[in-house]
Amino acid sequence: MNTNVRLLTWSVCLLVAAVTVFLLPAVAEDTGHPPDPAPVKPVPSATVENAAGITTELPSRQPGEIFIEDLGGGVRLELVWIPPGEFMMGSAKGHKDELPVHKVRITRGFYIGKYEVTQPQWESIIGFNPSTFQRPSRPVERVSWFDCQEFVRKLSEKTGHTYRLPTEAEWEYACRAGTTSRYYFGDDPDLLHLYAWYIGNSGLRSQPAGVKNPNPWGLCDMLGNAWEWCQDWYGKNYYETSPSDDPQGPETGHDRIIRGGGWLVKKFECRSANRARFNPVNGINYNTCRVVMVPGGEKPDSEPEDKPKDTPEDEPKDISR
Repeated sequence: MNTNVRLLTWSVCLLVAAVTVFLLPAVAEDTGHPPDPAPVKPVPSATVENAAGITTELPSRQPGEIFIEDLGGGVRLELVWIPPGEFMMGSAKGHKDELPVHKVRITRGFYIGKYEVTQPQWESIIGFNPSTFQRPSRPVERVSWFDCQEFVRKLSEKTGHTYRLPTEAEWEYACRAGTTSRYYFGDDPDLLHLYAWYIGNSGLRSQPAGVKNPNPWGLCDMLGNAWEWCQDWYGKNYYETSPSDDPQGPETGHDRIIRGGGWLVKKFECRSANRARFNPVNGINYNTCRVVMVPGGEKPDSEPEDKPKDTPEDEPKDISR
């Protein structure tokens, strides 16, 4: 082979290699924190006072606006404003405990975490990381409902703001973000992989926060990745008697609500209306939490109890379907 032919051959090889690299899809690295928040344009501010009498200047409460809580050590908690409003809660095409579909009114706006609580955020407040799949970019897991109550208590003490878990109604309202479809991106389950980590694409483990597309209000991983604890007790027939304004769930129960689906479940269990439950004393590697911050220092409607009350219920719902 003469020199010109060899040079031509090498040129073609280099060109093919360059095109191949250019066309390869980008893969998110699991080495850091959730993506840095986008710059927020200056907006008129509002001053609120918390339960401790500390006044803080918060962004004006426009839908989707962001408040960032500095937890120290380079760890930040990004929150999204959710305005008051009403929506239809439940589904006629889901499980029986999602019936009846009923109108719910959220009368008070709130801030909710843009992401599930990450491992660095948890460790900055609690002091250790209990997770099975330990990576700084992933949600904390293997936490019980009671663990999450301790987290929001200490988070409130550290920041001077009042944090708690979302109620089930607040969670579904924030998840739907004004949508009425099966998922917050529509009804086609074949698109779920663009928005959520579930059994079909998770590799049977939790994945980095904020990689998938957010919902219309900018919240990430509301579907999939890890189940999220809510404040409420679970009641199979609660929707039949639920008040329309700011429902808080049954007064007592055996299990607490978890929402959103996770890395171990099928597409159907990642719907916006899907309900599941878990014993609040148990933490497992597909349970996490997402926090709510209440402007004005409003305290939670109910304080955590020492242990769950034992009331008759059906057998626990299989959350691995």
